[in-house]
Amino acid sequence: MNSPTANVCGNGVPRRRFLQSGLAALIAGLGVPVGLRAQDRRGATGQTEAAAGSVRNVVLFIADGVGTAHYALARAYKGAPLVFEAAICGLAATASADSFITDSAAAGTAIATGYRTRNGSVGVDADGRERRTILEAARASGRATGLVVTGSFTTATAAVFAAHTKARGETLQIARQLVEADLTVMLGGGRKLLTQPMAGEGGPTLEQTLRERGYALPKTAAELEATPAGRVFGLFAEDALFPVIDRAKLGPTQPMLPAMTRHALQTLDQNEKGFFVMVEGTQTDWAGHQNDPVMLVHELLEFDAAVAEAMRFAAGRSDTLVIVVSDHACGGLALGNSRAQAASKRGLSQDEVLAPLRAAKASATALWEAYGIAQKPDAETIRRVVAEHWGVQFNEAQVAEVSAAAADPKRDEDYDGLGRVFSRDFTYLDWTTHEHTAEDVPLYATGPGAPRGAMHLTELAGVMARALGVTLE
Repeated sequence: MNSPTANVCGNGVPRRRFLQSGLAALIAGLGVPVGLRAQDRRGATGQTEAAAGSVRNVVLFIADGVGTAHYALARAYKGAPLVFEAAICGLAATASADSFITDSAAAGTAIATGYRTRNGSVGVDADGRERRTILEAARASGRATGLVVTGSFTTATAAVFAAHTKARGETLQIARQLVEADLTVMLGGGRKLLTQPMAGEGGPTLEQTLRERGYALPKTAAELEATPAGRVFGLFAEDALFPVIDRAKLGPTQPMLPAMTRHALQTLDQNEKGFFVMVEGTQTDWAGHQNDPVMLVHELLEFDAAVAEAMRFAAGRSDTLVIVVSDHACGGLALGNSRAQAASKRGLSQDEVLAPLRAAKASATALWEAYGIAQKPDAETIRRVVAEHWGVQFNEAQVAEVSAAAADPKRDEDYDGLGRVFSRDFTYLDWTTHEHTAEDVPLYATGPGAPRGAMHLTELAGVMARALGVTLE
């Protein structure tokens, strides 16, 4: 990143002020009140030259839970750069108002509104006040709006763009607000919520309300393909879609993220004033929580293919801004563990590193849930399922570790031990946690008004608002 002068950061912020802002972020993350004040909102300081309002369309991609190591592993697995890597333009800090390590709700709210908030909060600032989102501002300008995810449509990252609640767990309230949000396109999972009432008992359901408002409601990839451009609320699973690596076998009627992205772009582009759309690679984060490198690479390559759809759409145009960013990193992925250090002394090739991942044919989630370990977590089942789908043989100690996780009454669904054992003992990768981490995340962007330099996630809302010529106040 080039700096205009020796004392100015690449985003045009004097180094002293940038460092002070970084210190404020750290203090806020440690719970000191400075991070909770209104001035925690930050402006768009790192933007390239572009006339305000010169952008017709903004396509925002969020790779949930992805850090630099995750991208590097996916690039190696692909055997070529990810389609957006040439558009690298900076780094984004992620601390929320009350924690140095953010969650997806607070990080998404920062991107959507320009305000930091407390972990778990959706579309409100740290004091609980509703804040206008970039999607809502775009809609008020007459533009079409859309959200595309691979989790439930009420997942935190989708919710923050069109809902406002102090708790991300208020799923029904979020679902109702998203139905009320007058979105042009909503694609993802979470169909079971459509049977819930819009208001009190006895009233119309969410599905009935959507039909009354003229939405198409495709339930399969084929139905989506046949849906003409128009208002669409396509939910393709009762909850989340299956992980990419498992979808062809376990959810063959579910669409892939590139197809959903392509349909969204084609539909939204019908609006003569333009559009805003957010596309999330939801389950990259879940792979990090699971410590599952197999799931991770496939989720990231699907995400990469979805970004390629937007890059093709924007090619040759001067009116479309494409931004790719993560809300935070997850899992503490390390490209190298104790086995790797020993192997590197004799020469460790990339092919050797990737071989265990290429041999695996299912996610850890599928091994656990779909292929029977959760139902019968005995030694024989664990060994058989792992050997069949991952091509490795667990020994007695490894089986015992997974069995102990299964028997733990406090076990979180993410902590079944499969991914951690596989990574540590059969690959050259490792993980430091099942949770989120606090490192800065890469920022990629192309098009007029693209941001540049080091910034906080909050600055992206201002970047997008200025590009579209809208206000967030």
